[in-house]
Amino acid sequence: MGAQGVAGPMGPVGPMGLTGPPGPIGLSGPKGDLGPIGPAGPTGPTGFTGPVGPRGAPGDQGLVGPPGQLFAPPEFADAGMLLVAGSVATASTDGTRMVAGGSRACGPACGVAEGPFVLTDARALTATTSPYSIWFYTVPAGADCTVSCSFSGVFSATVDVETLIGLTTARSNSDPGLPNQMSGARYFIPAGRRLCVCQSSGSVNASWAGFVPYQ
Repeated sequence: MGAQGVAGPMGPVGPMGLTGPPGPIGLSGPKGDLGPIGPAGPTGPTGFTGPVGPRGAPGDQGLVGPPGQLFAPPEFADAGMLLVAGSVATASTDGTRMVAGGSRACGPACGVAEGPFVLTDARALTATTSPYSIWFYTVPAGADCTVSCSFSGVFSATVDVETLIGLTTARSNSDPGLPNQMSGARYFIPAGRRLCVCQSSGSVNASWAGFVPYQ
């Protein structure tokens, strides 16, 4: 056999063969760590208010409290003050708030009540034709009721006096035209004032009534 000849040049590359079918999917890798929570989003607008529900049944009425206490200072005992029984309704008809008094051992002037108080009735009781006047007036709380009490009015140079009403039963040419009684009035004596009564001559001879208003 003779010697091998020289290799010829490489021929051209042939066309690529057909792609084979894909292989099977590999196993899933391990799950990664949970990422950080993002910031909260803005709050949305408030929704519409729903309709009002039906009204519930009223509850039982609570217990009625005791009536208030009547304040009557011991020094007014000489004015003949006493409580008058009555029904509980308003302060003017509540028996625990009503006060009636007379001038027993009163002298020329005495205290009637400390404010708050409402004077409703008063009556002069002296039967005479000699001129005289009975005056109901107020002074500051704690002040003495003794003032200058004359036929024509009450006066004081040291105490603030406020005259409310004047009464008399005397009838003469010098009669000032005062009534002998008052009924159904509403003279309010506020806290800080004291109701007094005096007579221009002799000792006071009168009766009165009123009530302590609710606070």
